[in-house]
Amino acid sequence: MKTRIVKLDNIPETLECKIKKDFDLIDATQDIPEKYQGIYSGITIGIANGESRLRAEHLEKFSSLRLITVFGVGYDGVDMIYLKNQNITLTNTPDVLTDDVADLALTFCLALSRELIPAHNFVRDGKWNESRYPLTSKFSKCKVGIFGLGRVGRAIYHRLSAFDCDVYYTDSKATDIPAKRVDSIGSLAEKVDILIIAANASIHNTDIIDKDVLAALGNKGYLVNISRGSLVKQTDLISALENSIIAGAALDVLANEPDVPQELFRPNVILTPHYASGTTQTRKAMEQLVLDNIHAFIHQGQAITPVN
Repeated sequence: MKTRIVKLDNIPETLECKIKKDFDLIDATQDIPEKYQGIYSGITIGIANGESRLRAEHLEKFSSLRLITVFGVGYDGVDMIYLKNQNITLTNTPDVLTDDVADLALTFCLALSRELIPAHNFVRDGKWNESRYPLTSKFSKCKVGIFGLGRVGRAIYHRLSAFDCDVYYTDSKATDIPAKRVDSIGSLAEKVDILIIAANASIHNTDIIDKDVLAALGNKGYLVNISRGSLVKQTDLISALENSIIAGAALDVLANEPDVPQELFRPNVILTPHYASGTTQTRKAMEQLVLDNIHAFIHQGQAITPVN
């Protein structure tokens, strides 16, 4: 009999097909009929995605769970206290998506400073025949701040170094990377031309990018967010854009995805559909890491990438 795995939230179809080859995948993404409670309560492995909201009141229906493997790096929606109390291991897929996320952050920096999308529209709309496009801002050697110098933040730093950027950062811990450490997010914003949000989401940094931080960034500064929408107070960001308090923003993540406020559809705002890790190569590597974690847990009793 194949090992049963419960699908706690949606996962890519390709991953679902791979899991079904070796395991019996039980779909619990809908309401759980009472007659199936016995089946669900005996399953030890669950699977979800990096945006899943897994609270205690939902997880307690699966009383035998010992592993939850997340397709993605984020786990801010998971009740970690419940998992700890129930001795449930959580895994995610770190490292394999670092390069893609860092690449997108750098793409955003270049696109914002050189006004790539407005310039493209300028040509497409036939305005080049009428006038020259206004001058833009140089990216090389500019001052860039990184909030959160973990795996992704470090990868962003190394990419910025190739452009001779003057890099500042704010993180709970000092690092050996030769960037300038700043104690607070407000001070960081005040020093830089571009502020990149690369920190993990937590209850401690929800809405940390607020009106004060945006005011410190200033009317020539840009905000880049490739982390989580919860770190930015969206109403304050909209107000800052409407009142030219900042120069613009590039956002791969939003507060209430996939709902996008109409106020964010502006020439100086770049919006992408939370696809920083969305390359064929990386998604395959993420799927494989999910499978490797499951097999390691079953056969060796411990996972490869447990979340501490």
